[in-house]
Amino acid sequence: MSGQDSSGRGGGNSQSSSWSSHRSAPSELAVANRPLLSRGLFLLLGLLAIGIGLYELRGVLTPSFTALGIAYLLDPVVDRFEARRIPRGVGITIVLTFLALAVTLFSLLVLPGVIREVSQFVSDLPDELSDLVRQLEPVLARYDVPVPHSLDEALEQLEMDPATIASHAAQPVEAVLRGVLGGTASALGGMASALIVPVLAFYLLYDFDRMVQGARELVPLRIRPQVVEVASEIDQMLGQFVRGQLLVMIAMAVLYGIAYSLVGVRLAVPIALIAGLLAFIPYVGSGSARARGLLMCVVDWDGWLKPVLVVVAYGVCQFLEGFVIVPRVVGDKVGL
Repeated sequence: MSGQDSSGRGGGNSQSSSWSSHRSAPSELAVANRPLLSRGLFLLLGLLAIGIGLYELRGVLTPSFTALGIAYLLDPVVDRFEARRIPRGVGITIVLTFLALAVTLFSLLVLPGVIREVSQFVSDLPDELSDLVRQLEPVLARYDVPVPHSLDEALEQLEMDPATIASHAAQPVEAVLRGVLGGTASALGGMASALIVPVLAFYLLYDFDRMVQGARELVPLRIRPQVVEVASEIDQMLGQFVRGQLLVMIAMAVLYGIAYSLVGVRLAVPIALIAGLLAFIPYVGSGSARARGLLMCVVDWDGWLKPVLVVVAYGVCQFLEGFVIVPRVVGDKVGL
């Protein structure tokens, strides 16, 4: 009996100890997970604080990041001048001067023509639309589609009030004016940014190699070779891709501008500039050039010849982009 009692008590103790161990295991796991949760919470709060700080300082940081991007893109060119025994300061001055001249020539030669062409198109648009409706009227009347003969009649058919449309259309203009007159996008702010960016770019270019060396020395010695090797490969590939993509964007803008101008498409230069700016997005830049070119042909309709020529010009530009420009400018540099 005593043996059974002792064994029974022993069995009960073992069961109770196992039960207590099972009960204590989740509590120990929870205690172990508390540091992880606290670290995640602190990390989230830190990222949120950094994001809010960047948003609040966007007016100050935008020129700085712009200058840093310019310095990153132009540093290889300055290094080539330095390799030819030209002082770094002189090389930076030459590169930034050529960049400023290019921007100035673009602003003086291209932008006025673009603004003039867009203004002329906007003033001619009502007459162009009236001519288009007049040409489509027999076809629409065949299918019993009512054709408006004036803007007021079109608004009546759409059950729209001109005053309501004007008020809604004025809201974006009011927002833009409010931002221009009372925000960081004022004229003085723009002039200050235009002066700050080249100065910052000059100093960043002058000390770019020192900054890279300083960042390299911040890496611990035991992992520095691996980190430097990976970072060098990333910098080489990314820099060559970005610089090559910029050249592709410029080349496509020039190609579309020349092709559409020869065809006689209205707003050829603005369409080409938009296509060049969007060329880094696959299919979007070329698609916008084709769609806008055909839309201009419809608005300024004078037969099927011009749309066919637009499609042919688009095909030629796409062929040159896919088989000549991108493989030679970007593909060889990044191994594609």
